[in-house]
Amino acid sequence: MSYYRTIDGQRYDAALLDRIQELIAGQGDGRVSYEDAQHLVAFAQDGQGITDTERQTLAYLVAHYNWTDKAKAYLEGQVQDLPVVVAPVMDLRFGQMAREQYQRLRLGYWQAQLEGVADDPWGQYLLGRPGELEMELVPVVQEALWFYDESVAQADWGSVYLYQMPIADNLPPHCSFYAIETSTDGDDGWVELYLPTGEALGFGRTYIELVYWGERTPNRRYVRTGGFPKAAAQRQQRTIWNKAT
Repeated sequence: MSYYRTIDGQRYDAALLDRIQELIAGQGDGRVSYEDAQHLVAFAQDGQGITDTERQTLAYLVAHYNWTDKAKAYLEGQVQDLPVVVAPVMDLRFGQMAREQYQRLRLGYWQAQLEGVADDPWGQYLLGRPGELEMELVPVVQEALWFYDESVAQADWGSVYLYQMPIADNLPPHCSFYAIETSTDGDDGWVELYLPTGEALGFGRTYIELVYWGERTPNRRYVRTGGFPKAAAQRQQRTIWNKAT
């Protein structure tokens, strides 16, 4: 599921939009009360503060819903005064954690393939192929999907999938990341990792279970050339598949 919903090109917090609909469901005149306004502010803060997107969503609610005078005055004041915080998943260490998590899951998949075990540790995280997705994605993630879909899948020499994986097992469910996984018939491919809010966490060139992390532009250039970074020169000797033979 997506954390955001796009309306007229602007991104809003999906949970807040859904919450106000729940609050006014069955109301006689459809107006939002002062108590409901207080609830929405507390819901947005979630005990930590409010993000820019949540603030923008509250402003949208003020403009597009029918409030009591007291509720509207309260919410307008809160939109101005609430302290903005950076969401907890923005900590830079999550980039390393997400890359390590992805590599663990990738290794587990290929280890199962090597041992002939009917196990797919990635299956529970699969959201689908680019043309199958029924969800809103932030533009940078959507662009990455389009790039690989057009360059690889539609060119009919590989497949592209979108996964949503937990950054770490001991973190809450909202601390997740997207993995855009591209694979070819030659057991090589590409992966790009993003937070649901669009921040990039990693760009990798893959070979069986191995991942070679780098920068976005050179990594995508290999899509055209079929090349690998210098660090991957010994990839065929380093893979678990070679070690098992």
